[in-house]
Amino acid sequence: IPTIIIFYTLAYQIFKSLGQTGTWLAVDTWIFTGTALATFGMSRGYVEFWLVWVAVDLVGVGYQFSIDSKSHVQVWMENNQVALVSDAQALRWFESHAELWAVVVKPWILVQE
Repeated sequence: IPTIIIFYTLAYQIFKSLGQTGTWLAVDTWIFTGTALATFGMSRGYVEFWLVWVAVDLVGVGYQFSIDSKSHVQVWMENNQVALVSDAQALRWFESHAELWAVVVKPWILVQE
């Protein structure tokens, strides 16, 4: 954990020095840090490195929803990367006792399998 905090702080300063400001500064730093951690995990053969990718996705997608970024969301929907949950899908999750990751971005609840 201390290494992650140090890496995040260093990346934050680098992005800031490159002119990044506002909320994007924190979001880009998180995505960069998560990507670096996941890549490191893959290179070491860690089985659970995918947990970092889930966290990176939830933050990035949630942020795009929170700022009402229609262009990003539209592309994701056109590519079936983001979709409304059907009753049938919700029932499958319920019946299989699926473990889901979720984040609330009012009025949305974003879910990732």
